[in-house]
Amino acid sequence: LPIGERRAGRPAPWLQDTEQRQRTNDSENQRAEAEYAAALEAANAVVQGDTLKYKVAYSQHLASELEAKGRNFLEDAVAACSKKHNLQCDKGSYIWKLPATSRQPAVDGVEVLEWTQTDPLTKSNYVRGLFEQLRAHIGKTDKQLDTVARACGAKYIVAPSKAYERLFEKARIAYDNDLQRVTDYERRSFVCDNFRQIIDVLKKLPAKMRIVRIKNRFARANKTAKESGGYRDLQLVAKIIGTSLLIEIQLHLKTFYQLKSEVGAAIDDGQTGHERYIEFRGIKEQAEFSRRKAREAFVRAKIQPAQEMDRAAHAQVSESVDQWDPENPQPRPDDVEEEGIRVEKGPKKSQKRRKVEATDTLDEGLPARLKMGGLGSWLGWR
Repeated sequence: LPIGERRAGRPAPWLQDTEQRQRTNDSENQRAEAEYAAALEAANAVVQGDTLKYKVAYSQHLASELEAKGRNFLEDAVAACSKKHNLQCDKGSYIWKLPATSRQPAVDGVEVLEWTQTDPLTKSNYVRGLFEQLRAHIGKTDKQLDTVARACGAKYIVAPSKAYERLFEKARIAYDNDLQRVTDYERRSFVCDNFRQIIDVLKKLPAKMRIVRIKNRFARANKTAKESGGYRDLQLVAKIIGTSLLIEIQLHLKTFYQLKSEVGAAIDDGQTGHERYIEFRGIKEQAEFSRRKAREAFVRAKIQPAQEMDRAAHAQVSESVDQWDPENPQPRPDDVEEEGIRVEKGPKKSQKRRKVEATDTLDEGLPARLKMGGLGSWLGWR
């Protein structure tokens, strides 16, 4: 901009537009955060009664000195198992996992280049093909896990396969439609009387079974269990022996497992605790999905103005360079008055110095002043 306009404090039109968009973006981000907080409040209200009952039940369970010590021993057993399978845990977390993201294998005849651009038919073919692979290989694993349950005095439960609708929903909300990142197509459960049985099951799992993630919701680091509506268990993601197929294995305390089914009668809303948990999970996951998308848009909107400012500044420099004539250079701003503003003259320079500025040029036709002072100096005296 002309120096008079710049000194008068009037920003360029493109800068005004950028600032306005940034203010709008900040406002939209604050609104998204408020909506997220409201959604979490609504989700917590759904399981408020269950959360209290789980909390009371867990406190009563830990009132036994043996069980309180058992929880600590379970944390040690989880750490030892994680070390065996090269799992890592962030400080203060209760989730152990591999450094790389665990994924389901590809399915023969289903080609996927980018999940976000995959059509519904291809997704359905992938899910159907993966279920066929799982059912073809999981029988032997079921027999081995049932044997472990009998040896430990626990109950082994084969849960129904995850529904297609829930698979697509989970992939869309949590993994940007990537169905290979969903690990619980098939789920198996152990229901144990106490922590000792849980530890025994963990230690007696087949030696060839590769564990890729452990989520210990019993851990002391998981103080409030807000992520699961107060419910606590030990979740493993493991590979079916001899394959790269992933299944989820849940280890429950009998106290919690019974409450999950029976707590609905006390609240008298026609739902079990697990059904209310599903409702809680749906609200929470959708809120987190919306928040994540809003944050991504917020970051993009922050980056875009900076890129536009760079382009505008570059265009301004290019225009100045195109207009500069080395044979007839414009006077320096300390030699002119512009828009009624008298610019104070800088210190006098020698004729030799002025001659160098006016005649010595770079290959691109810029004065040596640009070389010596940079683009800022060139724009400043322009």
